[in-house]
Amino acid sequence: MKLKQLAHPQLLLIIAATVLTLTSPGSTKAKPEIKLPTGGFEVTFSNGVFQKCEFFEDATVKVTQDGRTATGTVKVTDGKIMVRYEDNRIEQWSDLDGAYFVNHWHPTSAYPEQASQMGTAEKHLEGKLEVHEWGTFTILQGSDGNPIPWYQAPEKLVDLPPFVQQQAGAFSKSMPFNFANDLDSMRMETPVLYFYPEKAMDVRISASFPKGRITEVFPPVAYQFSILPTTNTLWRGTLLPPNAPEKSRIPEATGQNGRHYAAARAVPDAWLYSQITPRTEAALEAAKKAKAKSDTPFPLPPAPIDHFIFYRGAGNAGNFPIRAVEQDTPGTYLLHSQYHQTIPKLFALRVVDGKSSWVAIDQLARIDYDKKEKKTLNQKEIIFPEATKSTKEVASELRHAMVAALHSEGLTKDEAKAMVATWDDLWFTDPGTRVLAILPQSYADEMVPLKISPKPAKVERVFVARLELFNKAQEQILSSILDPINGMDDKIASEKLAALNLGRYSAGGMARAKTLIADQIESRFSRLEKLQKKQMDTETASTR
Repeated sequence: MKLKQLAHPQLLLIIAATVLTLTSPGSTKAKPEIKLPTGGFEVTFSNGVFQKCEFFEDATVKVTQDGRTATGTVKVTDGKIMVRYEDNRIEQWSDLDGAYFVNHWHPTSAYPEQASQMGTAEKHLEGKLEVHEWGTFTILQGSDGNPIPWYQAPEKLVDLPPFVQQQAGAFSKSMPFNFANDLDSMRMETPVLYFYPEKAMDVRISASFPKGRITEVFPPVAYQFSILPTTNTLWRGTLLPPNAPEKSRIPEATGQNGRHYAAARAVPDAWLYSQITPRTEAALEAAKKAKAKSDTPFPLPPAPIDHFIFYRGAGNAGNFPIRAVEQDTPGTYLLHSQYHQTIPKLFALRVVDGKSSWVAIDQLARIDYDKKEKKTLNQKEIIFPEATKSTKEVASELRHAMVAALHSEGLTKDEAKAMVATWDDLWFTDPGTRVLAILPQSYADEMVPLKISPKPAKVERVFVARLELFNKAQEQILSSILDPINGMDDKIASEKLAALNLGRYSAGGMARAKTLIADQIESRFSRLEKLQKKQMDTETASTR
């Protein structure tokens, strides 16, 4: 396959900055020795082309790509690692501490004047591995089941410990006026990856979020490779036994800021993930020589480490798998599946004034229609019983039910408990009406594709769809207090808004009210136009 030439200037800048960042840790007088790559590598180019390269000790190389197989030679020319293939192609490989940045030219005569196709090469990793993950997709829906765009002011974000790397500016999830938040209708909250290898090994993990952006991570990413750097994230690290000495380097997650994060650590069998920091070996070598040379670069800090890989994101809900539409009868909703697979388990919860009620639904069928019975199969009605139990009592019931359901879908008992402990208060005690649905793994695979090397023997991904629901009564109040023509006194309007207890969804309430008021304006405009036309028709008829 012929590689297409790259023309996107933003991608060129991102990649150039990446290379400079990873290969310029500090100044040193001695130039590092250039070592030729050896072993198997997997190369991914920015246009989607994928190739495998096997480098041998005699400085030869074999490449395979779709139907293409070729051999070549490797040597250092003018301080650069150059790979020449027999089929009229040439590549330059730049060392990124175990990974390589690759420039590809075809035909060879295009080098070096013409633009190259660019990609990254990662060493082929081997080993027996199992990976488990849990996470949540949270959306806000109106009484008609339509998703509502919403953002969170910084003070309403679920707190995270200070060591978590957070994107700033337009790529954060807390900026109310940036371009991305106009489209934000879903939060990808706290996916956590646990690892169970047969032995200590190096791993490489890539997570992408095509319909959004990844906004927080820990450990920090190794590097990012995409036009929008927050849509695709790569970690390169080492898996260590759960009680390895390196465990002492795990940063503390205490107090209010660390409470939710720390709960995910209560999985004693999960192995530690230690990030491979760029230029770590060079920094350690420099540290050894620090006593003799004052101009040696300062060594990098110890590699970040934790019981898991953590990340979060924000994006567009698109065709979210479930809609909950409020019916005319109070406390009644009709659930619609919009997904091509059965949704295995759902819980619906209502919390009002310290009292709660809940119902469980075993399955919500995939999109289908029974011609014989003449009915849709992907709908179920839920009717909330009267809330007579305390919120604390219902939270205890739901906690046990959710742990059992998450465990039955593939998580270990400890993982299921850790997930529920992370979200316990926001799921079970926050005022409001919500649906918690355990999703098929295929939905997580579609929304957040993972690439893991070495390829795991087993991957369990258990994600929960969390639907926060506005009801018609709330929407009516929101419209009345936010309608600028209504003329409601600000103090009264503020008290009514506070009484709704919308919490971190208050900005979503504003967005919903804007839509409803706009709909009312359009409806009134349409009625007035029809009335005008009727009057004109009457006048025309009377003049005949």
